[in-house]
Amino acid sequence: MLNRLLLAASVIALAGCAQVSAEWNALVESLHPERQIVAVNGRNWVVAPRETGRDAGPTWVAVRQDDLDPFGRLGQPRTPEAVRALELGSGCRVVPGTLFQTPSADFFADMACPAG
Repeated sequence: MLNRLLLAASVIALAGCAQVSAEWNALVESLHPERQIVAVNGRNWVVAPRETGRDAGPTWVAVRQDDLDPFGRLGQPRTPEAVRALELGSGCRVVPGTLFQTPSADFFADMACPAG
């Protein structure tokens, strides 16, 4: 009996995560139409340019869309994933020494884009 209850609760939780994910993607798209969603190591990252008012080149932000799958993969270090997501989403390279993370796990970096 307990196993059936746990299975039912898991199915309901996973269905709820899919709905939240769809709503979250719609919200992000409305706020940042130029954003990209890229997959790194099986996890989705939202990558978008950010205006900073500086002349240091374009600054981009990457935010990992955490899936709340209790049976999913183990946690991975975010920083290498963030660098890869920024490079995939922008088509540029991260300028060394400019990557920083906020307390809410948003990654910002200046990007070096090829001329052309």
